[in-house]
Amino acid sequence: MNTCEMVAKLNEIDKALCGPLGIHRSHDAETLDEAIAMSEGTTGRLLARGVRGDGAASTADLRAIASYLRAQADAREMRTSGRTDVVRSLTEGIRRMKKAGSLQGLGRQACNELCDALGFDRALISFVEDEAFVVEESNLGLGSPRVIPRVDCVPERECVLLHDTICTNDSDRPATLEFRALLGSDHYLVAPVIAESRLVALLHVSRDSGCDISVEDIDVLDTFASAYSLLHERMVNTE
Repeated sequence: MNTCEMVAKLNEIDKALCGPLGIHRSHDAETLDEAIAMSEGTTGRLLARGVRGDGAASTADLRAIASYLRAQADAREMRTSGRTDVVRSLTEGIRRMKKAGSLQGLGRQACNELCDALGFDRALISFVEDEAFVVEESNLGLGSPRVIPRVDCVPERECVLLHDTICTNDSDRPATLEFRALLGSDHYLVAPVIAESRLVALLHVSRDSGCDISVEDIDVLDTFASAYSLLHERMVNTE
């Protein structure tokens, strides 16, 4: 079971418990951390009110709560294991990128690491020019570089301005049409690559497997972009 399936399972059990018992639910959890917090809150309310409000718990009620508690334990174990795996994958990915023999090879390896090791579905590297972003590398292959004018790139321009990782949304940071087509999603992350105090490139990642971008994804890309920036700077100096 992957993270998305675990979140869906906890949401499903929460609905099944809360609905018949009249417990208010604001919305479904979207991340594993939210799902764990939601399930803990619901279980606590159920136990505090005696499950049915009269202090008597039916066999079905107790089975449902037991199932919920088992799912919570599985979710916590998945979270701990997932964080350990991410740290290990980051470390191993950085070690592999160090072996790249050229700037182009480093970019290609970075895109592969973002997807093969860190779980994103698509990754791009774009070099920053005065009037455009030039997409040079992708885990899916490009055939030739893609030149995307900067004028309509709201999230990318914000990333350049703030030197910070940006997540697109449906309101003030809409996905850029050309990047959306390359990444296969309206929701993606873009992070800066900074070498010798200059922002020289952007890293884009997205998912097309039904999982939304999470806070954990932002942290992972932040860390990866920092490491890639150092390797990029070292490769430029070497070349």
